[in-house]
Amino acid sequence: MSGSRSNAPEPGRPDPAAKRRRPRTTTTASARATAARRPTDGRRGPSSAGERTPRERRPHPTFSFGGLTVSVRLLGIAVVGAVLAGMLVPSLFQWWRQEQDLRDITARVAAAEQDNADMQHQLDLWNDPDYIASQARSRLGYVLPGETQYAVVDPGADHADTPQIAAAEPQGPARPWVQVLTASLTEADAPRE
Repeated sequence: MSGSRSNAPEPGRPDPAAKRRRPRTTTTASARATAARRPTDGRRGPSSAGERTPRERRPHPTFSFGGLTVSVRLLGIAVVGAVLAGMLVPSLFQWWRQEQDLRDITARVAAAEQDNADMQHQLDLWNDPDYIASQARSRLGYVLPGETQYAVVDPGADHADTPQIAAAEPQGPARPWVQVLTASLTEADAPRE
């Protein structure tokens, strides 16, 4: 064979093209699993090889305390709950205290802001010349030049307010309450003869 290549296989070697032409018969994993689950004797259900049965229910371990039976699971849940409560209660208490402090501080800040607003209003009033003149007249008795100031000393008996007179008792106590209290304490302290 001089220079030309033929498609014929060499003697003693398999033909690679024949391999490619052979039909493939592969099974998938699901097909194999289905075949393994099928009963061979016509029964439905798990095969005798690798047969699974439901586990038998075993009773849970329990503890008895004076006639009270408690399961281990319940006891474990209670212990975990107690540990969680022991960890969370201090944090929740601290949070509650901080919230209370925040409310107190907020109230104090609001009161301070109100006081500040009142003081600012007073300062604005004292910057007004008419207010300063009225305060000088009422507090210090000053008058402007050319004005005459009159001071009423005793308005007289006819000037009394009628409702106040009607509300007053006709006769007051014989002694003030402090003297009555002192006399009763002295009398109570004195021994009887």
